[in-house]
Amino acid sequence: MSVARGGDLEWILEEILDSRADPKREPEAFYQGLRLVGIDGTLFSMFNTPSVLQQLSKAMSRRMKAAFAKLGVVALVELGTHRPMAAAIARTGESEMVMARRLIHLLPGGCLLLADRLYGVGKFLVAFLQLFAQGDNDFLVRIKRGKFKSRLLRRCRDGSVLLLVWGADPDSPGRVEFQVREIRGVVIGRGAKRTSLRLWTSLLDEGLFPARQLLELTSSAGR
Repeated sequence: MSVARGGDLEWILEEILDSRADPKREPEAFYQGLRLVGIDGTLFSMFNTPSVLQQLSKAMSRRMKAAFAKLGVVALVELGTHRPMAAAIARTGESEMVMARRLIHLLPGGCLLLADRLYGVGKFLVAFLQLFAQGDNDFLVRIKRGKFKSRLLRRCRDGSVLLLVWGADPDSPGRVEFQVREIRGVVIGRGAKRTSLRLWTSLLDEGLFPARQLLELTSSAGR
């Protein structure tokens, strides 16, 4: 297990977060041989001691500051087993997006990273490109509504489309181009609730990774 930042809390996590799912014993934690990993963030309330308040600020609520100082944490979690794999802890009030961009570099090889709409924005996808173009991981991201700079390359047999997407590199000048497969569909959840999904994935082969399977995978990942 790896932790993105040093400190007392991190070395404790390093001792704890070291288990990995086994494909034979826990097949639900995999898809087509790829380890299913989710990414998400949360805030923990801390005691308002002088030392804590020197490092952490109180998160803003709708009406006023929260009662306690908040510690931001973003974690990588194995889906299927719900075991945490790695964590990034905010030390200077970083946003969840900043911590997540640092954390994705700790993914082991052979993972399919699933991310919700918070991460479906241009700068984070560029960070995805920088990681996944060099390694052997893939992603499946729910995209926010809105327009992205893209060009249609091909319509796939399963109704998905192959796009060339481009955007600014957050770490250097110039633009970055990369290919994604876009999948749109509707999933039915609890209480027959219908949810429209727009997904981008680096799994470009519709024969090996049908759109229907990826939609079902996204809808069931949080169960």
